[in-house]
This record gives sequence, C-alpha cells and structure tokens, in this order.
Amino acid sequence: MTPTIQCAHCRSDDATRPLAALHADATADAALRAAVAPPVSPARPAGQIGCGALVLSGGGAALLGVAAALASEWQSLASGIARTPEEHAAGLMQSSAFSGAAVFMFAFIALFGVFIWRHMRTNVVFALAAERWVRAARRYEVLGWCASCGQICAPGELTMPPEHLTAYLYDGRRERAKGDT
Repeated sequence: MTPTIQCAHCRSDDATRPLAALHADATADAALRAAVAPPVSPARPAGQIGCGALVLSGGGAALLGVAAALASEWQSLASGIARTPEEHAAGLMQSSAFSGAAVFMFAFIALFGVFIWRHMRTNVVFALAAERWVRAARRYEVLGWCASCGQICAPGELTMPPEHLTAYLYDGRRERAKGDT
C-alpha cells in the first residue's frame, strides 16, 4: 500500500492518489494522463564501432598510403635524375611502398581512434541521460495527484500544476538531506 500524501494546497488527504495510478487509469482524461506521464527512459544509441568503422578507416588509410607512395615517386621524378624503367619500378617498390605502408599504419590508427572516441563519448552521454532519468523516476514515484484542487502534490509542502511536472522531475538541483543548510 502506498503512503497517503496530503495536499499542501487544499489540505486534503482523502482525494490524493499516486501519479502512476492516475496515469494508468484508462477512465481519466487523456490530456491529464499525458501531462502526468512518467519520465521516459533514454534510448541506448546504436553501436558505432563495427565492420563499417573498420572498412572506412582501412579504406581511408589505404588512400592516404597510396597518395604517400605516389608523392614519394613524384619527388624522385622531379629530382631530375634520369632513371631506367627498371629503376623506376624498383624505386616505386622500395621507397614508395615503405612510405605508403608507414602512412597507412598511422592513418589507420588515427581514423580508428576517432571511431573509438566517438563511441566512448556516446556511451558517456547515454550514461548521464540514464542517471538523470533514474533520479526523475525516483522523484516521480513519491508524487500524488489531488482530485479536489487538480494539483500535483510532492512531499515537503509542495504543489504544482501538471504542466510543471517535467521541470520538477528533471530539476538539476540535488535534494538536500534533512538537517543540511
């Protein structure tokens, strides 16, 4: 059995009932039921690290590696030293391939790191939203509805109209323990 809440506005304790019971009552006014709805839990965002992140980071790193290899080969051509086709092929295979592979490794680590950072940031944002929702749900559980004056009753001599419910539930101020000033 839920404890009886006395309305601070009209001092009635026989006309109050829990908000959850009012919201679940199918015979109550639909607009009122919507106004006193419990807080909605946040949805967990979809994961961002997966095959797509690997393909994008690998593809981007491969493009940067090829660009570095071509830039290395272009630099050797721009130097003006005459080379045979075999020397060009050997140069492309040695210096260009090494610079391309080195750039590929660093680019892959950097791009995949960005995906991991985005995923972790999304998890932190969700955790903060879930924490706010849990606090709001706890506050919602102790609220009542006074049928005689139409106010929402909260413990501690507080009443409010239904349109202020969401602001009250998600108020950022922490509740002080009794005796704190």
